[in-house]
Amino acid sequence: MPVLQRVIGLGGDCVRQSPGGPVTVNGKPLAEPYVKDGDPSGMTPAYDVVVPEGGSSCSAITA
Repeated sequence: MPVLQRVIGLGGDCVRQSPGGPVTVNGKPLAEPYVKDGDPSGMTPAYDVVVPEGGSSCSAITA
């Protein structure tokens, strides 16, 4: 099954997501019209992280 990965946050950004909800970066939901049924989480558990300075946060979506 193909997987799409995208960078969704850079150093200092707060990235959050809970099952069934949108991914948010710094409190703003990402517009992800390519996500099947509007749920980008798939089987991913909820997360709430701050990206370390100099880093990036990547997320995968099963296509």
